[in-house]
Amino acid sequence: MQQKKIMLWLRYANMLLKKDPDDKRVQVNLSSIHCQKGSALFGNGKMEEALAEFKSAVAYDSNSAIAIGNIGIVYGKMGDTALEKAFYRRALTKDPNNEMFSKNLLSLNGEADDFISALHKDSMLLINDPANKKILMDMSNLHVNIGVKYVNGTQYNKAFKEFSLAEKIDSSSANTIGNIGVVYFYKGNYKKARDCFQKTLARDPKNEIFIKDLQQANSNIGK
Repeated sequence: MQQKKIMLWLRYANMLLKKDPDDKRVQVNLSSIHCQKGSALFGNGKMEEALAEFKSAVAYDSNSAIAIGNIGIVYGKMGDTALEKAFYRRALTKDPNNEMFSKNLLSLNGEADDFISALHKDSMLLINDPANKKILMDMSNLHVNIGVKYVNGTQYNKAFKEFSLAEKIDSSSANTIGNIGVVYFYKGNYKKARDCFQKTLARDPKNEIFIKDLQQANSNIGK
């Protein structure tokens, strides 16, 4: 009976989503239902099917720490420790206070690891699997945010590493390319900065921040 109710709600929710694809409330509810289905399948020892459900949950709500962490648990049961740790870390970027995923990660590492360095490894581990596309796009944004913090702290080499990894994940992002230009600018390479700003504005012509950055780069080249 419970399974029948879930299937009926899934059909109804998908119908609502067709009318309004951006309805966050429906997306979160769908994510929760796929998590429930994944947990039931996991309990029955159906790991591949459970994994598919948890990944569907993340596709609907990429901020769901539970769904992301549960993917890690499934990978652990399947014997893939590297992916298990990768998804625990990703879950903890969404919910840093989640004790279960923190304990699971700590038990695998023996001690807390270098979180930023570990995220780099996670991104490279996930980058070749098309099934992880939604999570990777989210991780690309995370690398950009970390990079911006490094720029604000004048740690330009570290910032460049973050932006470069974000670009490797999503080479179409105008914001990422623009931020690479910002690093070049602060390091005094105004021509490379200009090239990046031009590429950014070709994709996002109305971006006022990078329009000003391009003007400043051109001004510095002319000096």
